[in-house]
Amino acid sequence: MLQQRARADYLVHLMPLMKKGIDARLAGRPKLVEASMTLGQYQVLDHLAQQGPQTMGELAHWGGVALSSMTATIQRLVGVGIVTRVRDDRDRRVVRIRVTDKGQRECRIQHRRAREHIEALLKTLSETEQKQMISAFRTLERILGGDRTRRSTP
Repeated sequence: MLQQRARADYLVHLMPLMKKGIDARLAGRPKLVEASMTLGQYQVLDHLAQQGPQTMGELAHWGGVALSSMTATIQRLVGVGIVTRVRDDRDRRVVRIRVTDKGQRECRIQHRRAREHIEALLKTLSETEQKQMISAFRTLERILGGDRTRRSTP
């Protein structure tokens, strides 16, 4: 019991340090030149690119945010031509958000940049440390109820 409490205390201490470190690393990464999107906007774009067109309600539920917050995010992405609103063919009352060709290109560019950044970070770790880190993140994903639609990891 005491050991579990000490571990919990360690993680409570570590979480803000991790966020600060991640934020610092992300601040140094190149932004999308044309879109200048935030991390949250990229996450929505990536989700739409992976899952296909979604309603605002579905996106807000997925993102765990208020509908008004998701509406503001989508409005920004519509404004730069990365997503578009389309009427559902089966029910014209339903509006879905769809990624445009430009959005698909931007998503690929951003994903490549993020992958290159992470690869550079991984190079600082041994193979064993990399496997341990992936294992730890899988565990975090499981206990935090992570996205079940993710790609497989090695």
